[in-house]
Parts: sequence; structure tokens; C-alpha cells
Amino acid sequence: MLPPASSSVADLALLVETIAQISGIGRIRFMTSHPLEFFDRPIDCYARGPKYSQHFGHSQAQARCPRRPFIRITGSLIRPAVDAQRTPATALLECATALSVNAMSAPLRHPATAATLLQLGLGVLCLMAPAMQAMSAEVRHGDKVLIPAPIAAPQLSRSFLGGASGRIETGAMGAAPQNGDGWTFNDLGGPTTLQTDPTRGAVLFTPMDSQNYNATRRYDPGLAILPQRHVYKAHYVRNVLLLDGLPYTKSYQWKHERISWQNSVSDTQCELKMHNWPTSMGPITLLNRADASGDTWWGGVAADSNGAWALLEVFVYTGSDGGSDGRVVTRVHKNGSTRISQNRVDTRIYSGPERRLRYFVEQNYFGNFGQIEHGVDNTLPKPQVREIYSDDSQVQIGSESQSGWQRIELRDSIDLRDAEVRELQDWQQWNSAGIALQLNTGGLPPGLHDLYLVVISGLDVEGWDVVSAAYPIQVRVDAPRLFGNGFEPQPLP
Repeated sequence: MLPPASSSVADLALLVETIAQISGIGRIRFMTSHPLEFFDRPIDCYARGPKYSQHFGHSQAQARCPRRPFIRITGSLIRPAVDAQRTPATALLECATALSVNAMSAPLRHPATAATLLQLGLGVLCLMAPAMQAMSAEVRHGDKVLIPAPIAAPQLSRSFLGGASGRIETGAMGAAPQNGDGWTFNDLGGPTTLQTDPTRGAVLFTPMDSQNYNATRRYDPGLAILPQRHVYKAHYVRNVLLLDGLPYTKSYQWKHERISWQNSVSDTQCELKMHNWPTSMGPITLLNRADASGDTWWGGVAADSNGAWALLEVFVYTGSDGGSDGRVVTRVHKNGSTRISQNRVDTRIYSGPERRLRYFVEQNYFGNFGQIEHGVDNTLPKPQVREIYSDDSQVQIGSESQSGWQRIELRDSIDLRDAEVRELQDWQQWNSAGIALQLNTGGLPPGLHDLYLVVISGLDVEGWDVVSAAYPIQVRVDAPRLFGNGFEPQPLP
């Protein structure tokens, strides 16, 4: 039913109070353009309502327009995928949200217009309460989920090793991963097998020694990457280096990965390399071009030695041949926080048409032990235990100039700056009917989690995600977690 006609003001507090009464909505977040619009009534809502988010703030993007307050209400837009059709409930919710947004965006000098729009939005939301309740089901790892598509489907080629149907989780534990779909394993370095990790479940594992000092995972998209293309590469990784049972603390080099024109780990012209001296000089990013020119960028962020899982991300825009219109962005998410390592704009990627980037090589080289302190030829003991673990490798390459960086993530905050949880997602369908995906919960611990499926359209000038839409979702992670074939579950500690 509509709010009582006696309500004197159709304001932000009335909107959120009415929505809070709808069964099936678990949490409400909202933003205003400026604290100027945050009066006593919204504060009273926080005191009375358990459904409101425990934090609030104003949007700087709207702060320069104090006469046009803005409100964003997010209800439960997630539903288990039954088919690819847009349901009446989804259409009603989108309509109601639009009406409410328009109401809050109306100039304050037109209160009657704002009140009318707000009353309409509230009415639609109240009418659709039963549908909202049906859309609020918990989802689990591997469940099929359908969300609205806020932007057009990107035109790109992509590959994802993770997820319930991915190459890692569908393999037999203890066995070597199967080559295919552009991926190859075990052609350089120690023997890579599928193992279980207490945090992320099924992962790729490679031990190394003095004879096997690389642990490669390679992806070949089948074609060289053209100019003016957006490229995205990401994967989770952690290492273990022990000397006499203790973490190795002297200097060493960890060559994380490279994107190269040739299928090799040898240094060459026309490649982008991300290396790291974890306990000494830190990260180093190198861009080599076919004309023998290049750039070297010291500093930034990388995975920790003997640390927790880290998500490494590389964004490349190849630009034009010989032009300084390319871009390289690297980011690292570790210990519950994402940081931008490099953000190089107006960069020349291709010197000409002679060579093109093509092969994605997660090299994982460990070497140069103790060289900074004791010289290149030092004979000091080297770590006896050298292990690399990786998970959820993802590659996306745009097929035209505007595609490639559009993605979907599962995380606990819409704004990447505040996100502690991040899990990569792949999709099976993206069109006007919606985005269908099989949920990947990755390293989420057991329990019930209030998260978001975030649709990302690209990067801003600083290297942070541009979010087109975010849909709240309740994710249930059961214990024990079962991954792959042949893994016998163990009691949790």
C-alpha cells in the first residue's frame, strides 16, 4: 500500500522506512550527494532499523551539486537463474528504483514533483513485495545466477581456469592438470599437480628445487593481440620459501609473469614483465618493445614472500602502432586491500607492426638467492622448500577497441577501495536478457556472506574500477568444502 496521505514530507527517510518493511530485503544502503541532505529523520532510521548498513557516507561525485540530492537504494536483485527471460519482478524493481532516484534528483524548488515520483516508486515497491521475497534465496558455489545487464555485452575472447566447472576444480586431486583450451602446464619447471588448499580449495601446486626453478602456466589465445585492444589478466598466487624450516629472509627474485610475443620465459623484445624482489628492492615492471626501446618502472606493490593469497591484476591497452596512447595498470589485492601498483598512461606499447603480444606466461621463477647481500656467486644455503600455489587465472582480450576491461566480481563492497573480499567471475551469457553466470566463491570461508555481484565497465583515470551496477547477494559457503574429484573432505579445525 502507499504511505499514508497524511505524510507531510516525501523524503529520504520515508523511502527507506517503507522499503525496510518489504519482506525479502535483507540490507539497505543509500547515498546522498552531500551531508547537507542528511537530516534527523534518516539518522532516526539507523537507530530503529536493523536492515540499514552499518556505515554511511556521501558521494564526492555528487558533492558539487548540493541542490540535486541523489539516492541509491539497492534491494535484492539477485535470483537463481531459471531461464534467460527478464521477469516482471525485475522490471518492476528497476522501474521503482528509477522513480525513486528521479524523485531524489528533482531540484528542491519542485517538491511537488519529487513527492509525486517518490510516491509512485514506493507504491511499485510495495506492490512487488511477494516477488522480492521469492528473489532473496541464498546461493552457493557453482549455483547459476542471473542478473540484469546494465551495459551492452563486451566483444572479447576470454578464458577462466577457476570456478566449479573450470579446469582446476573438475580435475582429479593429485593429478597433473590437463592441457587444453589454450592452456599448457608442466612444460617448464617442477611437476604441477592439483592439490587442496585450506583457504581456496582446489588449486595448482608446483614444488621447485635447484634443477626446477620455474613453475609455468601458459595461455595462448591463438592470435596475436592487435593494436587498440584492451587486455585483462589476473590470478591468485602465494609462495612458500623455507630454509631449515623457517621463512627465507634474504634477497631473491620472484618473476611473477610476462605477456610476450613468443612462447618463452627468455627475455626478449616486445613483452611486458612483472618481477619482484620481495625482501629487498621490491617490484619492478619492464616494458620491452620490438625496436629495442623500453621502460623500467620500479616500485609499487606485489605479493608477499611466504604471505597470504594475493590477487595480481594486469590491464593493458595496446594503443596504436608507434603511438604514445597505450596504457599499463597493475594492481594487487592482498591482506584484505587492493592497491594500484603501476598506472602508466600515454605509454607506447607497440613500436610497429613487427611483433605483437600474444602469450600469457605465469613464470613463477625463484632465484638469485642472497645476491644483493653476498654477491652473485655466493655459496650460502638456499631454501630447501620452494613452492608455488596459484588459482583462478583469468584472461580477457577485446575483439574491438571498446571491449576487454568489462568484468564481473563478487565482493563485499561496491567501491573497490573498501573491498576486503574479491572473487573473479566468468559468465555463460551476456545479452539484453541479462548476465548468466555460475557463481565462484573462491576463497570465502564457511558461513553466510552479504556480498555484491559488481558489473565493471572499465577503469577510471587513477586505475580504480568504474562500476556500472552492483547487485546484493547472500552467499552460503558450506563446510567442509568439496572441490575436484578424489578429494576426501577433512574435518575443519
